[in-house]
Amino acid sequence: MNIFDLINKKEFWIVRHLGFWMVMYLDEFLSLFGLTEPIDDWMSFGIVLGLDLLMIYFNLYYLIPKFFQKGDIQNYLILTLLTLVTNLTLMHWLTYTHCEECDFISSVFGSFLYTTGLLGIAVSIKISKITQQKMARINELQKLQHETELDNLKKQVNPHFLFNALNSIYVLAKENPKVAPESILKLSDLLRYQTYDAAKAKVGLTQEINFIYKYLDLEKMRRDHLKTTIEIKGDMNNIPVPPLLFLPFVENACKYSNSISGENEFVNIVFDHKGTDLFFEIENNQGDHKGFLQDAEYSGVGLENIRKRMKILFPNNHKLEIKETTAIYKSKLIIQDIHKI
Repeated sequence: MNIFDLINKKEFWIVRHLGFWMVMYLDEFLSLFGLTEPIDDWMSFGIVLGLDLLMIYFNLYYLIPKFFQKGDIQNYLILTLLTLVTNLTLMHWLTYTHCEECDFISSVFGSFLYTTGLLGIAVSIKISKITQQKMARINELQKLQHETELDNLKKQVNPHFLFNALNSIYVLAKENPKVAPESILKLSDLLRYQTYDAAKAKVGLTQEINFIYKYLDLEKMRRDHLKTTIEIKGDMNNIPVPPLLFLPFVENACKYSNSISGENEFVNIVFDHKGTDLFFEIENNQGDHKGFLQDAEYSGVGLENIRKRMKILFPNNHKLEIKETTAIYKSKLIIQDIHKI
């Protein structure tokens, strides 16, 4: 059991409440062990404690749920003040006759300060706990919403990838039937990764890089003039990344580098790990297609998909730059504190 469990878990509610009352009546509690002055009038003490218990728990378990949590603050405050006055009135009506040496005015004033403080502390703890639970529910809902949105974005990527891969195999089967079986095996490896590994929340960066290698190999089987490079700088081991993070970049680079003449087709990729940051750059020639900034057909699985995923996955620690000229299309992604995602 840790302090978080003690404060929040239902099974420890008795411990929490006993601890609260022991602290609030610390002087009387210590008197049981002879550490402070003994209680002279047990009847008066019992009446005061009983009235305080009624006032506190009536507020915590009726007034707060019935009025405060429903936004009826005015009625909550009125009824809280009314219970406080009732508590003090009953307390002094029932106990003052038992205390012959008590000064009525000073006794009422002292009781008012103590009882008000007792009520204020109890209500503050309760409201703080309610607020904490509400924030936890909001965070959980946001997490579920983000996971759902990410899942939908990944589902957009997968069919797009499969369409491109099948299109490549179709072209190979027509132009070079002998290599079609090999391309099907490569596609099988890629689909296996998408089916099993990509279902995880995080994968190793080396796995993602291997996936990109295989994807480019499949692409090059149908394009004789396409040249690809992947440059690795720094240690790529033990770096967690969301699965299929870089696939939309690679798909679009392959698509938009395609040209009718087949000349000067290239896709160059750089992974660079510096300190706590990961740098990803991909560059391709401008083929016969326009860049996906203007490609309405694929906007849903292109740049918009990438930007949405970045915003959800790395809301405050990423930077995406896209540059386009008549000859070259280049994307650069920087993810800060990559080990903390």
